[in-house]
Amino acid sequence: MTEIIFFGFAEDTKEHFYSTIQDSVDSAHNAGADYVVALAHLGIEIDAEPFMSTDVIANTNEIDVVLDGHSHNVIECQRVENKDEEKILLSSTGTKFQSFGLLYITKKGNISTGLIKEYSSKDDVTSTYIDSIQAQYKDKLENKIAHTDYNLTIIDPETNKRMVRQRETNIGDLCVDAFKNYMDSDIAIMNSGGVRDSIPVGDITYGQIINVMPFNNTYCEVSVKGDVIYKMLEMSCRLLPEEFGGFLQVSGITFEYDLNIPSPVIVSSKSIFESIDG
Repeated sequence: MTEIIFFGFAEDTKEHFYSTIQDSVDSAHNAGADYVVALAHLGIEIDAEPFMSTDVIANTNEIDVVLDGHSHNVIECQRVENKDEEKILLSSTGTKFQSFGLLYITKKGNISTGLIKEYSSKDDVTSTYIDSIQAQYKDKLENKIAHTDYNLTIIDPETNKRMVRQRETNIGDLCVDAFKNYMDSDIAIMNSGGVRDSIPVGDITYGQIINVMPFNNTYCEVSVKGDVIYKMLEMSCRLLPEEFGGFLQVSGITFEYDLNIPSPVIVSSKSIFESIDG
């Protein structure tokens, strides 16, 4: 039997998580800090609840600013109420140098945040170093390995919003169909949070495949009973219609879900599956 160990930062309960952060904030003030700026990688997506940056602000005090990441939201200067009903600044720059964040503290102690969204100059030394690394792999990344007559997309073409974490998509299907075929298995699944990019009509390069699945994931083949598959699918759909990185793209099976019925899934304080109720 394989032992599964979860590593985390005070994740056993949300209360422990908040109190650990509060202890650090208090220690900083006791050491003489004039301001406390929290650098976070929590995000504000609902599937991270109760560990979102907004949850942290709401359950602590004496933090002046939270500079956040993870969910790729562009937040210039949002004010979120803390435990003492004070307005605390929250800011996030988006993704892939979409913008650069600025934190202002005036001589009078007034704090504000902002974003630089338009810029042209780059650091020459850093740019040259990055270019030299990219040049080593240029030929391999541009190698044409397939062709598609259709747009393979994670985006809803009607709304131009990401849909892969809420429903089946053709590129998600392609990924799991490939896994099923390669492993010669009955069923294949993949979490939608791992399907990261779209591929347009035309030749498909090795680099585009990496953009779609940029993580070093490995195959894992297991034998399970149908009841396990049922519970897996219930867990996959439990947060719909909200986005959920754990929503499954599947091959070898089809399923339907009814949003009029509350999810029967019970999870632990770490959002790990425990049971089905109903």
